[in-house]
Amino acid sequence: MNGERLSAAKFIIAAGSTANVPPIEGIREAGFITHIEALKMPKQPEELAVVGAGPLGLEFAQMFSRFGTKVTILQRGDSIFPHSEKELTNRLAEILSKEEITIKTNVEVKNARKENNKKVILYTINGAQEETAADEILLAAGKTPNTQGLGLDAVGVEIDKRQAIIVNQHFKTSNPNIFAVGDVTNGPLRLEPTAGREGTLAAENALKGTTLSIDYNAVPYTIFTDPQLAGVGFTEDEQMKQMGVCACRTVSFEHVPKAIIMRRTEGMIKMAIHPQTKQILGVHILAPNAGELIAEAMMLIKNKNTIDDVVNSLPMFPTLSEAIKIIALSFTKDISKLSCCI
Repeated sequence: MNGERLSAAKFIIAAGSTANVPPIEGIREAGFITHIEALKMPKQPEELAVVGAGPLGLEFAQMFSRFGTKVTILQRGDSIFPHSEKELTNRLAEILSKEEITIKTNVEVKNARKENNKKVILYTINGAQEETAADEILLAAGKTPNTQGLGLDAVGVEIDKRQAIIVNQHFKTSNPNIFAVGDVTNGPLRLEPTAGREGTLAAENALKGTTLSIDYNAVPYTIFTDPQLAGVGFTEDEQMKQMGVCACRTVSFEHVPKAIIMRRTEGMIKMAIHPQTKQILGVHILAPNAGELIAEAMMLIKNKNTIDDVVNSLPMFPTLSEAIKIIALSFTKDISKLSCCI
């Protein structure tokens, strides 16, 4: 900083990331905002185009829609959040659509331009060419690691094609004296809790020579839409890829007494277990306060609990947390025939 030179036996790089600007022809000339500028706009846009879904895109889309802005989401893939269960993301997409948010998937954005007082995006969808006009374009297409200008090549620190620093499971780079954590790395999960924990463990590994790491499979995620989408562990697709088989169940919150009381039965919960040991391998939830509920699922996966452990537990009635016991019961019982107090 300010030309100051620092020397040390070990370094930890935690430079973070910046919102990614996709290579869309004319996007800089047309103008755009990221989630940072979206929170500082002096005037609410009447129409907003969101390029990219995922947590930021979905959260901001719903927020602006509920303010009264007409919102269109343009998503490159076929799912609004491919890291979760497709049944749940499809349901969330239905819910957002009912709130009059337009969602376009399988989109390839071609270019952007200014036209009168609007910003126009040209894109193709299933081979057909379409346009959407908006007052503002919000880019929510991922993040770019802040590795430019760090001189990493001079010290032998390798980066991948995303410009992310390549680290091993102990946060060590290709230079044994340099560690890296958080958004600047090629790690599997880029979440605030993991970044902070990575920093703590990396410091200990650097100073003590330990080999501490994080089990990312036991780290949950949450998208703070309403209802929230949260999950931890394997999805059905991931279990199929690793094991060739999946023992999975999906239960509607229409079977959860508290959800009925709240009149919030639009949610779903899905669980994946090991077909032989019954160990819980993944839980994904779409529901009000799913981010709170997923904490229990996180501990079940971290501690390698089975559905029998959950079935023998006694959750408070009536609470949304009963959903986890109900989904566990669904592997062996017809839950439609259960009494209200499970």
